[in-house]
Amino acid sequence: MLSAIQIKFLLTIYYLNKEDIPAKNMNLAEILGTSQSAVSRISAVFQKNGVIEKKPSQGAVFTEKGEEEIKNLIYRYNKAADFLTSALKIDKLTAHKDAAGIAAEISDESIEALHGLRLRF
Repeated sequence: MLSAIQIKFLLTIYYLNKEDIPAKNMNLAEILGTSQSAVSRISAVFQKNGVIEKKPSQGAVFTEKGEEEIKNLIYRYNKAADFLTSALKIDKLTAHKDAAGIAAEISDESIEALHGLRLRF
């Protein structure tokens, strides 16, 4: 399973790529509120595992394997955030901060159960 910071890292790359903003270490570190060296270490793990690759003009981009992982991650993240806002009435900012941690730890079975609970509210 991924840690909350790894999930935030991948989500940040996704949203930067989506907006055509280079996902370079400097940008990632600023957005994530961490050092460029920490970003480099996280990036190296995902590069080694074939999830991202670095392109000179774009920074980090997803590989084909990474595209599949980010789709699953966004699904889990959105389900967690949706449950927090809809069922528990948590404000959106807090819910989105907490969703990364939830998505990092929760099983597939539990994420689907949360979605089912949300539908009842």
